Amino acid sequence: MAEGTGAPVWLPEGELDVFRRPNDFFPGTPIRAYTGDATLVRGGETVDAAGISFQVRHVPGHSPGHVSYYADGCLFSGDVLFAGSVGRTDLPFGDWDALLESIRALTEAYPPETIVYSGHGPPTTLGDELARNPFLAELRA
Repeated sequence: MAEGTGAPVWLPEGELDVFRRPNDFFPGTPIRAYTGDATLVRGGETVDAAGISFQVRHVPGHSPGHVSYYADGCLFSGDVLFAGSVGRTDLPFGDWDALLESIRALTEAYPPETIVYSGHGPPTTLGDELARNPFLAELRA
């Protein structure tokens, strides 16, 4: 999409090699490399886009360099947290303990009514996921 529209791209610094050389990480999976321009983010910075300031947070687990974006009561979690599920950790470099720690940190940083827009599926809230998500039982204990 970025190549076709010229839209700016913010790319997790820890994922740059995967985007540039996906076949090295996922052999046999037909993924086209992204070689365009990108602003690298690692977490802790603010990204301004379309008049909105997004806080960037490093949320490893699904992958080591994964980031999420937060603005105005909304969390764009990518593949870390889903309605009723969490990101896969069986892919190369996935880490279950890091994933749980990332989700715990999100639930401590933002209020329960924060709307979560994940990489797949319907929106949810941090509070609903902490209360009911079967994969987060360890965080409720």
